[in-house]
Amino acid sequence: MTTTNPSASVDVVPKNGHELGLLLRAAYFALRRCGNAHFERLDANGDQFMILKLLADNGPINQLDLVRRGGYDPSTATNILKAMERQGYVSREPDPRDGRAKIVDLTDAGRARQSELWKESATARRRLWKCVPAEDRQVVAETLQRIVHEMETLR
Repeated sequence: MTTTNPSASVDVVPKNGHELGLLLRAAYFALRRCGNAHFERLDANGDQFMILKLLADNGPINQLDLVRRGGYDPSTATNILKAMERQGYVSREPDPRDGRAKIVDLTDAGRARQSELWKESATARRRLWKCVPAEDRQVVAETLQRIVHEMETLR
């Protein structure tokens, strides 16, 4: 890698797993900082946005399934969901198939909030999408999915 500035273009393909990991980490944190900064003025953050969107697309859903889909640590997700429940955006009810588990769903206020944040994030989502040329998007998505799978098997 020829640069230490994660926002600069990379002139050389990473030579090893460490350099690839650094690039992925820089991309993740840049995306996280962008989301948090963007949503701060709306009294929200990137995690809330992601969970609201996951629930809009998949809810009601078992909390552990939500954690897996979002790539969250279970205890981190629980804390985020408890705060969102206090805000009135989500409901968490016992799973009738497993009393220890919870089913998470959007409330009416959560649906409205998700819609608001989705509309407000349009420019950022377009800019992210434009980072990957159309002809590369499938390969990038498949590669990222393989990385997630491989890293999860090492835990």
